[in-house]
Amino acid sequence: MMLKVRWFVWLGCFGALACLLILPFYYRKASPQSLVEIGMNEIAKTNGLIWKAGDVNPFSGFLMDRFPDGKVLSRSEVKNGRLDGVSLGYYTNGVLQVKEHFVAGVSDGVREKWYPDGSLQMRGSIVGGEFHGNFRRWHTNGQLSEVMQMKRGKADGEAFGFFASGYRKSFTRLKTGEVSDQVIWKDGELKGSDPVPKK
Repeated sequence: MMLKVRWFVWLGCFGALACLLILPFYYRKASPQSLVEIGMNEIAKTNGLIWKAGDVNPFSGFLMDRFPDGKVLSRSEVKNGRLDGVSLGYYTNGVLQVKEHFVAGVSDGVREKWYPDGSLQMRGSIVGGEFHGNFRRWHTNGQLSEVMQMKRGKADGEAFGFFASGYRKSFTRLKTGEVSDQVIWKDGELKGSDPVPKK
């Protein structure tokens, strides 16, 4: 009986030791924080894939670009030679300019852009590399500028335009990018509740 207990204790200790030795390597490999960062000057593009010069496999890691003063211009996640994950672009003042999601080299998800002061400029849904779904744009003062629905990269449905003053600018009906009906107002002519919710 005592021999069986010792055997289980040794087996348990060996299993725990194996986990302690193996798991850190597994998680380090999967963790985005451990991915390699390379600069634009260190890559080569072949057959649409991103390669680190001299490597035999397509690059996986973070692709960095910098302004002449060394500040980050862009940082994009790359998997198996294609943009895959979040891609970020910055202004020279360090403020985020654009955030976009990629899947296997194609833009897919929400794309957002900001003005140099950090206020939101644009937000749109992208599916398979084309705007599809909600699309909104804002003036530099934070007022809503335009709202529309996109379908496969083209405006489709009702679109609303606003002046920076908050007054309505236009109402347009579109079908796959073609205008079927439109009403335009002068600044200050028509104010009312917004036809869509705010940000």
